[in-house]
Formats: sequence, C-alpha cells, structure tokens
Amino acid sequence: MKVAIKFFLCCFLICVLAKPVSAALSNADTLKFVTDAIQSSTVKKYPNADTVLLYNVENIRYDEKGLSVSTDEYYQKALTEKGRRELRSFTFHFNTTYETIKIEKVLILRRGKIHPVDPAKNSKISIDASQMGSNIYDPANKILTLTLPDLKVGDAVGLKVTRIAKKTRIPGFWGNYIALQGNM
Repeated sequence: MKVAIKFFLCCFLICVLAKPVSAALSNADTLKFVTDAIQSSTVKKYPNADTVLLYNVENIRYDEKGLSVSTDEYYQKALTEKGRRELRSFTFHFNTTYETIKIEKVLILRRGKIHPVDPAKNSKISIDASQMGSNIYDPANKILTLTLPDLKVGDAVGLKVTRIAKKTRIPGFWGNYIALQGNM
C-alpha cells in the first residue's frame, strides 16, 4: 500500500511538472505515451500494486462569474484480478442543480489495440442512495456509473470526463476541489 501511495505521488508530481508539455500533446502523442507506459508497467515492476496510473491530465477553465468546465483524462492499467475488478466500474457523483457531467471518451487498450466503448450503452444515472443514511434527501444528487464488462487483466482503461458548472453555489465565486491522493 505504501508503495502504491508513493508511486501515485510520483506520478502526480510528474504530471504537475510536465503539465505544460503534456497539455500540448495531441491525441496520437498521448496514445503513444500510454502505449509505451502499458508495455513497461508490469507486476514485476510494481509488485504491490493492483492498478497503475499511466497518465492523468486535468484541465479547469473558469470565468469571472464562477462557472467552470473541467476535463479529466486518465489511463489506468489493471495488473491483477483485483485491479481488473476495481477498473470494471467507475462512479461520478454530481448535483444536477449545479453541474452536468459527460463521459467524453472510453477506451480499452488491449495487446496494442484500441477498443472504443460506447459510454451511453455502458453507463446509467441513478439517485445517490447514500444520502438516505443522513436522513437528508435531495433528488438532484446523482451518481453516474460506468461499467466495463469485458475488461481483462493487463488491459488499460482510458477515460475522458467533462464536468460543466452551470450554476455557482456562491454567486461570483469559483469553488472546486482536486484530490491529491485517492482512488481513481
């Protein structure tokens, strides 16, 4: 676990320091980088990891009203069966009063081939049931769940997710958070 945390922090620092370079990469350059990273990311190289974050770039644009558009693109490889199970499903929490969320791109990279996945066919939006435990119910709290049924150990998953803030919680102020450490 400690090795995975150290690895994630190293990847994060590399992404932050390389952001001006990586932000200018084309899709072809990104896929070449990720394909090379897939080949070099093995269980032998990361013996304590179930998944490996290969690439992650988050861009946020906001205006003077506090509205924003954030795009997160990342690729992650499943090294073990546990990692495959972890990458089989992704959840995104959002509140429809304040934002919309869209999965722009889903790719499965397997043995050098790119397999696009239709996000509409493999995702669903549901009400966030966890709020019931607090006895507070807001029907605008939703969860977008993406499921990848045909994922195998050794596959990499690429996602590009866009969040659009359509209303600010405090007028004239932009607010958001970026987790420096966590599960993807």
